[in-house]
Amino acid sequence: MIKKIVLLTILITFFNQPGFGEFDELGTSARAVGMGDNFVAVCDDTYAIIYNPAGLGNVRHKEIATNTNILYAGLSDAISESFAGCLYNTPKYGTFGFGLRWFKAAQLYEEDTTFISYGKSFFTIFGRTVFLGANMKMLTKQYAQTIYTENAIDTLGNTYGRDPVFASGYAKSGTAYDLGFLSKINDRISIGTVFKNINEPDMGMLTSAKVPLITKLGISYRDSRLTVPFEIESSKGDVMYSSGFERWVSNQIALRAGLQIGTRDLSNSTFGLSYDLSNVIRIDYGFSFPFKGITDTYGSHRFSIIFSFGMTAEDKKAARRKISVTRKDSFKNGVKAFNKNEYIRAYDLFKEVSQSDPDPKVKYNALKHINIIVTGMKSLENENSKSPDKNYYYAHGLLMYIYNNYAEALKSWQLFLDFDKNNAEVNKYIKDLKNMSDTLPK
Repeated sequence: MIKKIVLLTILITFFNQPGFGEFDELGTSARAVGMGDNFVAVCDDTYAIIYNPAGLGNVRHKEIATNTNILYAGLSDAISESFAGCLYNTPKYGTFGFGLRWFKAAQLYEEDTTFISYGKSFFTIFGRTVFLGANMKMLTKQYAQTIYTENAIDTLGNTYGRDPVFASGYAKSGTAYDLGFLSKINDRISIGTVFKNINEPDMGMLTSAKVPLITKLGISYRDSRLTVPFEIESSKGDVMYSSGFERWVSNQIALRAGLQIGTRDLSNSTFGLSYDLSNVIRIDYGFSFPFKGITDTYGSHRFSIIFSFGMTAEDKKAARRKISVTRKDSFKNGVKAFNKNEYIRAYDLFKEVSQSDPDPKVKYNALKHINIIVTGMKSLENENSKSPDKNYYYAHGLLMYIYNNYAEALKSWQLFLDFDKNNAEVNKYIKDLKNMSDTLPK
């Protein structure tokens, strides 16, 4: 009982101090927490709702996610967080998200956040798609009504009724807004930034207590098996640096680790793992442990599960979870496509091998074939530039595709169809490109 009084006193005192971590970022996604709670430049699942809504535009399927978090296990009073969310993608209008997050402290205090989110690819810069996103968050905090809140004690030990903090009630609501940005520098490196609580709503009960603006900037490296993110977070003079990695050691199992350091003696280590079942169900676990600050804890434990619906082959490739054929088969299939004059497909297969095969000889041969394709396409483009025919449009489209200028590639291949409308390879890639980005003409 005494412990509950102490905890309630702490909640009342500090949650009403300006600058305290009300509606603080505690790390919701088990996957993100496992790699240092870095996700701003990685966002590719439902938890983009929380970390960076621009990442919603990266998701081209439907998802449902839920999780439960046990924070600072071992403390005498339970502190927990839960989340449930869903995504709905539309090919034309972008991706919509909805989420609910609950934070509870010993049945004495609760924070609820409702997210309405949206993300979409809006334009391209130097051939790179730029995703933008926004959140509207409905915030509510609620203190429990107890005999202690109804019987305040002054400095002399006298009781005089309800604590003045709760003179206007035990709950407070407000609305906050987030804006996010996400884009790729090249095929492996992405950058993202998010501005949270840009309107800084006042959630104080007795005195002003604004939810502070949080700015995050992230960069991530990613290949077929490895993700390495780095992030900087700033809020009211406090700064946090975090980094980590995610390694898929097999098609089903991933391992993660990370580190967070910052002002106010912030120092946390993190660890995580996942089990992926055919890109339909993914189960994540994340663990974090503070080196400083809170003591007598066994760390924080987070458990997430994500259900995905309607994932296409392109989504699976972008998600980088599975490789449907071995690298050896990919190279052989690339050679077959090359010999059949299906140079677009051949390029994709050789590119996959060059990025993922650890054998330097195989990688060299893949790069050699890519160079032959690029040289050949440039030659075709130059030979037919004065009087464009189907060879010109095929070659120009493939070169633009290689340079990640997908809008120009699509335009060129659509002109190619005027000469060869039944070409299966070109029709397939036109369909894939339209699914990849809402900025491309339909």
